[in-house]
Amino acid sequence: MTFHRSHFLQFVLLFLVLMVLQPNAGHSQDQKTVKLCNETGHVLNAATALRIGGASKSQGWQKIMPGKCETGMRAKIGTDEVFVYAQSDAIYSGPVQRFEGNEQFCVSYNGDFNIDGRRDCRERGFAAVDFAQIDYSSDNPQVTFSDPLDFNRKQAKTAAAQRLLNELGYNIGQVDGLNGRRTINSLHEFQSKNGHKKDAQVSDAVLKDLFQKAGVKAEKRGLLLCNKTNDLVWAAVGRVKGDGFKTEGWLSIEPQKCRKGINEELTARYYFVYAEAVDPSGNPVIHAGRRQVWNGNFELCTKPTRFMIESRNNCANQGLDKTGFMKIDTGAKTSWVLNFE
Repeated sequence: MTFHRSHFLQFVLLFLVLMVLQPNAGHSQDQKTVKLCNETGHVLNAATALRIGGASKSQGWQKIMPGKCETGMRAKIGTDEVFVYAQSDAIYSGPVQRFEGNEQFCVSYNGDFNIDGRRDCRERGFAAVDFAQIDYSSDNPQVTFSDPLDFNRKQAKTAAAQRLLNELGYNIGQVDGLNGRRTINSLHEFQSKNGHKKDAQVSDAVLKDLFQKAGVKAEKRGLLLCNKTNDLVWAAVGRVKGDGFKTEGWLSIEPQKCRKGINEELTARYYFVYAEAVDPSGNPVIHAGRRQVWNGNFELCTKPTRFMIESRNNCANQGLDKTGFMKIDTGAKTSWVLNFE
């Protein structure tokens, strides 16, 4: 089986089999549940999917703390195909880290979801992502999300604390899962300030507190896109990257909701945004005879499905669309709110 690893951090998706039978009263013996375990230095949000003959469904999200395991969908032995997808939580600045494969199912980024069918995701207001199929032939299947540094579960918790401390402005240095001097000093300082025992240990309580405080800080940074309409809005964001441009999409933003278009402190003055409103059938919303779009004359490359493109030249030659983005002047601020009205 072939699995696509994150472009930004080469996570590895390992499939392990535990030979311990865990009966579950009230369920048929021909069904079993996959265990999802996190041995990375990130808090992960996971989704599972089933393909049952010609039908399919997907559900999520399950938050999996580093060093912990959660359970996924139940499925029938020998008849159901099971798939999994996971990504790092939005509290982390920078690119999303993904565990993915090559089987597309629908997910929602507007909360927990349980979706029937895998077709026409965008038209139904969902995002399409690539799930990885898992080996479901053992008595008690387990999927382990693993880091290239091959952390054990204790090291995964330490790495998670290091990453969250970095998010909070502590000087940790390299995230390596080891309790070095910088990590110990930073943990001591955090524990002293927040009423924890000053022992430099990464307990569940300390990790939970780090996660919560990093989440509060994350809400105050980046480019926030807010949908003030009564229709679903799909948005794409562009930015300068080195001597070129980087464009990403699509973000689904439900009516009267907001989503982060850029999830890190803004370091440039200008950013670029395109957005369009669609009705419940996925068709363009028309107002006064015109499509409801937020655009401009700064042309960047896009495509209909989820994308990350690092070029704005020769869009058509690359099989891409040329789309007019509006230019946003943030005044060099580290955060900005853009309303679609």
